[in-house]
Amino acid sequence: YPTLFKYVVFAAFGGWYAIGRAIGEFAGQEDFLRSFFDGAVTFRLIMRGISVVMGTAAVALLARAPGRLWGAALLAVAMLAVRDSHFGVTDTSMVTLCVGAVVAADAARGGSRRALLIAAVLAGLATSTKYTAALTCVPLALAAWSGGPRRVALAAVVMVAAFFVGSPFVLLDFRTFLQDFQFEATHMAAGQYVDVGNTWVHHLTHSLRYGVGLPILILGAAGMVAAAVEDPRRAAVLYSFPLIYFAVIGRGEVAFYRYILPVVPFLCMAAGALIERLAARSVPLAGVAQIGRAHV
Repeated sequence: YPTLFKYVVFAAFGGWYAIGRAIGEFAGQEDFLRSFFDGAVTFRLIMRGISVVMGTAAVALLARAPGRLWGAALLAVAMLAVRDSHFGVTDTSMVTLCVGAVVAADAARGGSRRALLIAAVLAGLATSTKYTAALTCVPLALAAWSGGPRRVALAAVVMVAAFFVGSPFVLLDFRTFLQDFQFEATHMAAGQYVDVGNTWVHHLTHSLRYGVGLPILILGAAGMVAAAVEDPRRAAVLYSFPLIYFAVIGRGEVAFYRYILPVVPFLCMAAGALIERLAARSVPLAGVAQIGRAHV
């Protein structure tokens, strides 16, 4: 794993040490370390608290994306997103940063330099939380392309710089990084303990079917198709990341449910946008029906 999440956790633990010293919880550093190595539950709760905050932030971000309150509401009750938002690990934080990067990239399509820089920073930080978030470079490049090659280059430099800020030892100890990265790639390709068959099929029929529910899965897929028909360029920015991620993650033999988590917010976004579109079309029909009843 890259190191940004570990640094955030380290800072949170440092904050707990400062508070603990102030309220008399710890007599000193040795007392604090003893509490840590004895497995005090507070440390796990701190890590879980970070995921709770980040998971909630993803819901807030979806309220600013296509589908707005519908998409946010669907994500707020999506089983897989809710479950993983209480684990003190990297996944939820990475997903939220990816959502932020894509939402900012969508805002940058109109030429906003500020939105593009925000998208690039968030994409770099997401990659510094978990390497698979590097695929956010695709919607970032698509959003920047309207400004020409220089705008694309700027976004790439900022994204890479943000990544190295969160994971400096990728550069400082590149040999170890390369060895560990290759080990993880081999592990993903070889599988672990259980043969689940075709990984793409397994994620569709199990991870996503039960992780978000069949209605959201169907509505989300239909919403992506509808978005591509209505505005192909915008749809490419909004949904290229989850589609490419799904294609890449399905190539391996490891199919943990949490591996499909990055797709979940975008399914909720697309489903919410489709519900919003259908609801808007039903309003005139409801008005006609009401007028008809009045005449009767």
